[in-house]
Amino acid sequence: MAIEVDIYEQIRHLHEHEGHSQRAIARMLGVSRNTVKKYC
Repeated sequence: MAIEVDIYEQIRHLHEHEGHSQRAIARMLGVSRNTVKKYC
């Protein structure tokens, strides 16, 4: 399954600039933790 670029960018921003955990990002964006883990 391909991930949309905007989701990828949101994951990177939330993790790098706002310091959210991978679990929190997954909840916020409605994606799996594995998806977040892949892009952090």
